[in-house]
Amino acid sequence: MVSFFLHRLRLALITIFGVTLLVFIAARLSGDVVYTLVDASAGQEEIDKMRRQLDLDKPVWLQYISYVGHVARGDFGRSIRYQRPVVEVIAERIQKTVQLGLAAFAVAVSLGISLGILAARTRGSLIDRAARTLAVLAQSMPHFWIGIMAILIFAVILRWLPTSGSGTWQHLVMPALTLATFPMAAIMRITRSSMLETLDAEYVKFLRVKGLAERLIVWKHALRNALIPVVALSGIQLGNLLGGAVIVETVFSWPGLGNLMVESIVSRDYPVIQSGVLMIAVFLITLNFLVDLVFGVIDPRIRYN
Repeated sequence: MVSFFLHRLRLALITIFGVTLLVFIAARLSGDVVYTLVDASAGQEEIDKMRRQLDLDKPVWLQYISYVGHVARGDFGRSIRYQRPVVEVIAERIQKTVQLGLAAFAVAVSLGISLGILAARTRGSLIDRAARTLAVLAQSMPHFWIGIMAILIFAVILRWLPTSGSGTWQHLVMPALTLATFPMAAIMRITRSSMLETLDAEYVKFLRVKGLAERLIVWKHALRNALIPVVALSGIQLGNLLGGAVIVETVFSWPGLGNLMVESIVSRDYPVIQSGVLMIAVFLITLNFLVDLVFGVIDPRIRYN
């Protein structure tokens, strides 16, 4: 277990280093932020002064070394757009992203597992076909289209929910359901497939011969083994929610981290872009590590030696 932990930690550090380097270079390839901050009539002297103030007058490789050194000390710099510490800017927005992500994840897992079990128990029936059709449609439609259709139907036509923004639970309904569509469908399909394989296992047939109730077999015995691939996929989908949140937050004007990242890319706010991507990378790596550990709890046959 210790060797597994050290190996994953080494890979995590290498991945984080690669992410910071790629984002640092890509952000600067998008253009020079100095020209967005000075007047069009500004002379070269004023431009050079602004570049020195932003610490952008050094070679790129020296800027990267300086950035890594500051991050190692917990200093993520100041936002060029907001003129405030990046940590404060992200802290204000990440709460909304966590709220949206957890709500969408709860919907995706609860509906996905429930529909998957129901489809497996009614294999070949109308319910099974309807659940599979719903999963295919949910995975085929992009988030931005679902969001626009949801606004048109539930906000404009029916006037049940607000079109955008945040503040009440009504504002959370459409973004959460929109963000949950793809992971819900993926979890439903893997749950159905895993449950079908488990229900056809020999030990399940033996339990049926012994006379155990079908409900007890499904929920107590079969579901535990069927959850192993579901847990793996759920962890991956939780990470993917961050990617989908960028689109969903933009469509619904949800003031979260994804919306902040889009605004920062447009305004070329290097410190916010770099810190936001770094935070997402660390979250995904930690999440994958925790999923691996949960495997050992769910299935004692899994060992990390």
